[in-house]
Amino acid sequence: MKTLAKLLYVEADEEITDLVDRLRDLSLEDEVTFVVPERARALQSAMSFRLLKRYADSYGKRVNLVSGDPRLQAMSLEAGFTAYPNLASYDRGTEVHSPELVDAPVLSAPAAPAAAVTAPQSSQASAPQRGVATLERPREASVMSAPPKRQAPGPRKLVPSGPPLGSYRPYLIGAAVLLVVGLLVGILYLPTATATVFVQGTPLTADVTLLGAPGVAAGSPDHFATQAIHAEESQNLPGTPTGQKQIDAAKATGQVTFRASCSGFICSVPIRSGTDVSTGSGKHYVTTKSVTVQSTLVSQGSVDAPVAAVQAGLAGNTEVDTIRYINNNNPDDLLSVNNGQAITGGADARTATVIQQSDVDG
Repeated sequence: MKTLAKLLYVEADEEITDLVDRLRDLSLEDEVTFVVPERARALQSAMSFRLLKRYADSYGKRVNLVSGDPRLQAMSLEAGFTAYPNLASYDRGTEVHSPELVDAPVLSAPAAPAAAVTAPQSSQASAPQRGVATLERPREASVMSAPPKRQAPGPRKLVPSGPPLGSYRPYLIGAAVLLVVGLLVGILYLPTATATVFVQGTPLTADVTLLGAPGVAAGSPDHFATQAIHAEESQNLPGTPTGQKQIDAAKATGQVTFRASCSGFICSVPIRSGTDVSTGSGKHYVTTKSVTVQSTLVSQGSVDAPVAAVQAGLAGNTEVDTIRYINNNNPDDLLSVNNGQAITGGADARTATVIQQSDVDG
């Protein structure tokens, strides 16, 4: 009678928890066989075998182990598993009872399927090895390896949507032909016109002042050098002047000096235009400009002011130091006046004989 058992190939980098998960996933299997490589990480200690045995018992499964490593065989037997040295022995049902006496060659896990397939049918009749108990029972095993690891999906190629560009080529060619034809028709048949643009100009004017003087240096745009020319011309004409011209009387003019006495520490005395001053003989003069006298307690200030005679004529002239009286604009008598120069320029009205045009014409 043949027995169907699951063959589970253990990867070198699997953990004990991975083997427990694989046991749990095989809920319909009563017997499971692990094919273990020599350096399997999951089964490197007796604790791992005992843990796997505990879960196998809790799941109600009978667990076998196929390994050519005597150390793994010994720990498997100690944990209560059935151990086989290779897949050929597993197929014949030859169990390991004493790992140190096993002389059978060790087959690695990846080569196990090939060994199982190429094993001759007469191997069942071969003599058992020394120190190994045999149990002749043909088997049929379904092989299950560890699930393959997922690979990261590669970048997806972008597929352009819509029809390819080549399908629009006839339309593009037709549009280009129509454009060229339209340009030719426009050049040949569209009317043309000549436009004349008149622009009204605005005259620009500028006032330039030119300065001429002797010795002006050249290079200035508005300066130019000049040369002074002196000329005299005289002409004697025979004849007697007969014209008469009335000349008005002229007022005598000059200047007087005002002085101020200050009653305080400093004072400023204004003298308004029109202040009347006079001589002892009764000649009167008025100031023609307003002035101010600045004075202090220790020094007497003075200021000059222009004057003109009240009456025009020769009588308005007066000698030096004759004007001594101030007749107005001197309420506190702080001011005094005197003329340091003669007042002159006064003249009476007269009639002058002048040349007129009739005298020249003869």
